[in-house]
Amino acid sequence: MTKRRSLLRASAATWLGAWLAIAKGQNVIRRLAFLGISAGPNFDLFRSRLGELGWVEQRNLVLDVRFTHGDGARFAPLTAELLALRPDVFVAPRDTMAIPAAASTATVPIVFAVGLDPVGYGLVKSLAQPGRNVTGFSFGGPELGPKQLSLLKEAVPGLRVVGVLVGNRDR
Repeated sequence: MTKRRSLLRASAATWLGAWLAIAKGQNVIRRLAFLGISAGPNFDLFRSRLGELGWVEQRNLVLDVRFTHGDGARFAPLTAELLALRPDVFVAPRDTMAIPAAASTATVPIVFAVGLDPVGYGLVKSLAQPGRNVTGFSFGGPELGPKQLSLLKEAVPGLRVVGVLVGNRDR
């Protein structure tokens, strides 16, 4: 699980780096707001990947960081605090952490690293056509189920029975 999260954080940083690359040649300082759960190796990897892509704090990047420390009640106030700093982009590790930002702004690009159901949470209209200022990586949700089953049946033509094990951490 840790390797997957590390890969996702690095991927998000790579995507974000590509987005910020437009400004790189313009010699401007970009402001990135990051709302995370806690500091640690995944955040260090994210920061390191930004550096590898040429985004260095105090040179061409201001990185405003806030952590909830596992307290979900802090999402909204910390999001408001970060958006008040007028960032060029807002980054959250999970789609659920991006919800307050999406509700607060239609102009600041919002990137989440892992989305379980961004359509269901109202962050995007659909995975194919997000239609808003929110984007990220999605691994599930009811919208992907039929497509995943279709691809599985294509990969295994004689497939007759499929079992699915689903876990819900909220219960």
